[in-house]
Amino acid sequence: MAQQLETIGGTIERTNDHGFTLSGRPGWLNISKYADPVPTIPAAGTWVVVAIDKGGFVRSIQIAATSAAPLDDGPEPIDYLDEIADEPRGQHVAEMRERVANERPATREEVITRLACLKAATHLAVTALPADMDAVTMTDATLRIADRLEAWATRPA
Repeated sequence: MAQQLETIGGTIERTNDHGFTLSGRPGWLNISKYADPVPTIPAAGTWVVVAIDKGGFVRSIQIAATSAAPLDDGPEPIDYLDEIADEPRGQHVAEMRERVANERPATREEVITRLACLKAATHLAVTALPADMDAVTMTDATLRIADRLEAWATRPA
C-alpha cells in the first residue's frame, strides 16, 4: 500500500546534515531514514517542492528554482510575475472559466496536482508580487502562476 505524502513548497532558509527549514514554516524538516533514494538537500535560497510522510519526515525534494538561476526553458521568475501583473484585470479568470466549461470532470489525481500548484503559486505570489496590488489582480496573477506550474508538473516525460 502506497504511503500518503503531503506536498509543500517553499524556499530553503537553513540546512544541516539531516534536514532544513523552509521560510514561513516553523521547525526543521528532517530527511526520512526510509527515503529511497535519499534526497540531496539543496543550498539555502533554493525554492523546492517537498514530499513529507505522516511522521513529518521528508521523502523527496524537487528543486523548482534557485535564487541564482532562472527556471528551465522559461523566463526569469520576476520578469514573468511582472508580465502577469501588467495584464488586464480578470482576463485569466475568464479564460479559465471558459476552458473548464468545455472539459471533462477532473480526476482525483488531477485535483491534487492542481491544489498543490495553487498552494505553491499562492506562496510565490504573496512573496514576490507587489504588496499594494489589488485583490482581483493578485488572484488573477496567482491563477496564472498555478496554471503554469500545472503545465510544468503534467508535461510529458
